[in-house]
Amino acid sequence: MTAKQEDAVFEFLDNRTESFSIKDIIRHVRGKDTKKATQLVTQIQSLLDNRHIAFRLDSNTWISRRGVFEGGRFSIRPTRLELLNGILIPGHRCIPFANPVVPFKEYKFIWQGKLLEMETSEGEPDEFYPYFALFGEEYAPQYLVRDNPENEALYDADPYEDPPEVSLNTLDMRNVYRESGFTPGDRFAVTVRNWLTCEFELERVPKDAWSAKELDAWQEWAEKSFYDAFELGGPCASTEEQIALAYFLGGKRMRDVPALPAEELLLELTCKIELTPFGMESRFWYTGKEIPDFPELSGINTQCDQTPVELMLFENGIPVSEFVLQAYVQNAVHKKEFDVIKILEWIAPPPVRLRRHNFEYLAQYLLECFEDFVNSYSPFIDKNIAPVRLKACELHTAVIELAHSLQKGNVDKTWLPSHVFIQLSQIQIHTACILEELNVGENIKQGELNSIEISLDNMTEAFEELSESIKRAIRNFRHSNISLVKAKGESEDAALWRTIQISIGGTEIWRRIVLPAETGLKKLQKLIITLFGWSGTLKRYFTAPLPKAQAALDMDKHIRMNETLESLLREGINEFTFEYNNYWTVKIINLSAYDVKESETPHCDAGAGLPPNELLEGPLRFRRLLATLETGTFQERKEAEEILGADFHKSTFSLDKCNAQLRSIYAGETDK
Repeated sequence: MTAKQEDAVFEFLDNRTESFSIKDIIRHVRGKDTKKATQLVTQIQSLLDNRHIAFRLDSNTWISRRGVFEGGRFSIRPTRLELLNGILIPGHRCIPFANPVVPFKEYKFIWQGKLLEMETSEGEPDEFYPYFALFGEEYAPQYLVRDNPENEALYDADPYEDPPEVSLNTLDMRNVYRESGFTPGDRFAVTVRNWLTCEFELERVPKDAWSAKELDAWQEWAEKSFYDAFELGGPCASTEEQIALAYFLGGKRMRDVPALPAEELLLELTCKIELTPFGMESRFWYTGKEIPDFPELSGINTQCDQTPVELMLFENGIPVSEFVLQAYVQNAVHKKEFDVIKILEWIAPPPVRLRRHNFEYLAQYLLECFEDFVNSYSPFIDKNIAPVRLKACELHTAVIELAHSLQKGNVDKTWLPSHVFIQLSQIQIHTACILEELNVGENIKQGELNSIEISLDNMTEAFEELSESIKRAIRNFRHSNISLVKAKGESEDAALWRTIQISIGGTEIWRRIVLPAETGLKKLQKLIITLFGWSGTLKRYFTAPLPKAQAALDMDKHIRMNETLESLLREGINEFTFEYNNYWTVKIINLSAYDVKESETPHCDAGAGLPPNELLEGPLRFRRLLATLETGTFQERKEAEEILGADFHKSTFSLDKCNAQLRSIYAGETDK
């Protein structure tokens, strides 16, 4: 697909509100660019599916985001800060009802037929970050810069510290609040008049106008819609995409009032959905559940316009565009290294192991690129860009090399850092985007180049930290295997023990336990309940992921209580969960074999965090109470202490107490 054809696709979607077929898009694209593309249908379908810029109604019919959200209605509840200052901060408030490419300062809000004015408000970044939280806290500074480009210089002044003050475009609401008698708790019902230009009409809704029953019903429907979105789209490419998909799947009820604001639902009220780590980013997910890691470096966004060379590299675990390949060639031209084989080894380092015909095909492609660049290359134009591009090439190659080494290695993946392939994919994608941006050459201004270099340095630092943690994990894994070999060599009759890690999903609470491999789930259940101070009287069961062949029918299967750690390992189950009270998901990872010494008893090696009350409504409620202990008002802290316990915030994990609990479990008991 040419750039002109892709622009035509977006033009079609921006102006279409009715349902359409791929043939309708093709007809429009052909009218804008007659250049033949043999894979145009596949490329357009991939573009729509992977970026969720339109939604499938059935196998042949689609509808654009504009068609879904224009005319929709949602709600905004101004905060006390906004009411006191007579402002309204658009921020994330209009997700997913706003065209995501339109800057916040260009939004148009209409009150009683009149267009409201924008003004600039100043304040500390921490005051404004909550209004961008739906994008993920890691992106809040970027959205402040997007809202007001003048903030960029303030952030660039010190990449490691927030500036003392930033400026934000806000709506001047003083007359609106005063004339309408707006009070805390009142809401705005917002109607989308024009999705493309982000034109919204506001209407005041008194705080008691919508009943609690209506809002509870909407929340229940919204939570189901998000679960459907997680199952269909997974973590998606961004939180904004996740929210848009959920609001589409929820049908018209999700896009009409009475309704809760998205921020109120997702960040304050629901206990079923939480913002959870996703590598170096965050996504919404099932509360207490971890987003599964990628099996390999496959890229978070599938390439939508794969040319033959892009497709070949993608199939070999290198998800890059031709622009990235050209950046590598430009780098070689700058360094005056005219060896095509060396360029190829930068793009596909030795662990990739391309087949001979792929190797020769890529070499021929690079040779042609080289011949194109060498005659038109200008060292003067490239002098500032080349050093930054070299850094990006080095980082990108290192990521590809490490990812493929891990895939081909014999290290147990459970020993590796959490989300290792997700993190590597995120670094690879961002670095590839930088290489694509640098490929435009003279169009980059020095200020933009400085920002790119700062971003690149941050990613390099993150990669180095991840690499070091991977090295530590591999050393620990190998040390464990050496211990196991020694144990078998000394006594074939020695009892096999295991080191397991038990953690409560959605919290930082975990315990690392050493116990016999013949330990049954009945004993393990008692151990978990005792260590976390729960009663054991509530609903509980063990589950494990199903094999891929059956996963389409259900995500997990229940495990029989007569299983043992050893028997689960023989079935290939290295990780499983203990579901307790429908709110708590305890993850059990079988880490390694353990070289047991004579007279040794089950014990705890390490741990962290104090366990929550079993009657709390899950980890999200628990974390909110912990945050209240730190930042709440006196009354809020007092209420949180009553729920958690007066001394909860003063206590810490005790290894001695944990081992005393283990001794009480195993003393005089024979059940497995």
